[in-house]
Amino acid sequence: MDPMEKLIEQAENIEKKLGELADQRAEDEKQTADLADQIKELAAEQLKLGKKMLELQQNSQTVAAGKEVPLTLGAQFVQSAGYADLIAGKVTKATLAAASPVVTPAGSVPADYRGIKAEPELPNAVKDAFPGVPTSSNSISYLKESAFTNSAAETAEGGDKPESKMEFTEADAPVRTIAHFIRVTKQLAEDAPALAAYINHRMMYGLNRRIEKQLISGDGTGQNLSGIFTTGNYTVHGFTEDNMPADSNVLDLIRRCGATMRKVGYTPSVVFLNPMDFDTIRGMKDKNGNYLMGSPLQAGTDIRPWGLRVVESPEVTEGKFMVADPIMGATIYERSAPVIEMFEQDANNVTKNLYTIRCECRMAFAVESANCFVGGDLEIGAGAAKAAKVGTAKVNQAKVNQAKVSE
Repeated sequence: MDPMEKLIEQAENIEKKLGELADQRAEDEKQTADLADQIKELAAEQLKLGKKMLELQQNSQTVAAGKEVPLTLGAQFVQSAGYADLIAGKVTKATLAAASPVVTPAGSVPADYRGIKAEPELPNAVKDAFPGVPTSSNSISYLKESAFTNSAAETAEGGDKPESKMEFTEADAPVRTIAHFIRVTKQLAEDAPALAAYINHRMMYGLNRRIEKQLISGDGTGQNLSGIFTTGNYTVHGFTEDNMPADSNVLDLIRRCGATMRKVGYTPSVVFLNPMDFDTIRGMKDKNGNYLMGSPLQAGTDIRPWGLRVVESPEVTEGKFMVADPIMGATIYERSAPVIEMFEQDANNVTKNLYTIRCECRMAFAVESANCFVGGDLEIGAGAAKAAKVGTAKVNQAKVNQAKVSE
């Protein structure tokens, strides 16, 4: 666990305790004093964590001399007039909608910015892989490609031109709200730099993690988005020992999935992997003990198996993968960029010197073609003969077990 993850875990514990204290009502002066002491102690701990987050953030910034550093969402918030008025007691709520671009604490603005950017803990964020467009609708109606027949051919002068066919089904992608809130102490709220770091590493980080989970594995039910690993949104690779060379490995499997997509006219550019699976791939060696993916001493090397950019995500189930043409395959529709709100009028905040900070965004996700996503199990399936042998063995074992029961 890296230093920032440790701070985030500690922050979660403090926020949970503050939430519990905020809901408690004192029945006498002694209880009131006890609650005040507990909150005061937590306030000191929370402020200390905020300053540590700020220190780590500053240490991670690498900005070229003479270049202006774009502001993170946390920095934008604490520099807003609304925040100043809230701390001064002139207003009861401060609100800031994300400006474009929102950047990470490292000060980087990826060239393909499309809205929310991940914090340093989420490199190559899943969201960055997909094109995004703004929307003012509450639901997106779109056509989902189910089949394509390319009949393009040479045609003699005056002859009939062949007709290509595309089959579609109508689909809807409702706009969903992704949000969360925390309580912070007045001491942290009034320390602008520490609060900015806290917003970046707690509010935005938490929001981005949930967005990533939805884009990967949202099942489309209830308030969930429909992610790329949901049945019907991708093509199961179907490669087994019967249709792959005997010495094939997972790298060959990834390559063949890319070929499957190119065969129908798409251009694979990304492979989604769980970090543990990618680590296993990076550790693969040839018969002489040399690493297949390059020397481990080559720091900063961008490893791209078969030219595919690797997008690591803990939300991808270990043992699963997806080769994708995300530009052609899916679209993110943003109804609202991240909005940060901070207010005092919530539960017992006023009497306990607490503030509530809420962060939310609204978006829809439409997977337009399952042919643009090929993947599934990160292994080559058993061939028909082997599968039949395994099936027979299971049947025989079941008979043995039944005989033992009968005895």
